[in-house]
Amino acid sequence: MKNIISICKLLTICIAIFLFSTSCVSTNSQINAGTPISVQKYPDKKMEIELEMNKSTIFDITPIFAEWLNFNYMINRDASHYKTVTIQLKGEYTKKELWSKFNKIMEVAEAEYILKDNKLRIYPKNAVITE
Repeated sequence: MKNIISICKLLTICIAIFLFSTSCVSTNSQINAGTPISVQKYPDKKMEIELEMNKSTIFDITPIFAEWLNFNYMINRDASHYKTVTIQLKGEYTKKELWSKFNKIMEVAEAEYILKDNKLRIYPKNAVITE
């Protein structure tokens, strides 16, 4: 009986990993279903940006990009899993370019996300996600 329970637990973990890996958006994403609606609709809309942040976390950076790119977000609060990021942006950027910058920030911060209903759910890299 213990073996059956262990197999069921292992199978549940494998399914969760599979679901997470297939639904997680690559940090090298292009304009597609894993992109916020405003970026899909107006990828070439330009914005004048000036931002300088040193040793900042995704908790500091995400709200700024969420405002620029018009998406909602939820961040897993286990801050010990994320790295800090230093970023300097100055100039005119399209929404597509800003989305690309945000993806790079996520990669450097060792964070991944799932985009569902225009809401980013941000998790530490390689986390097992169950919903």
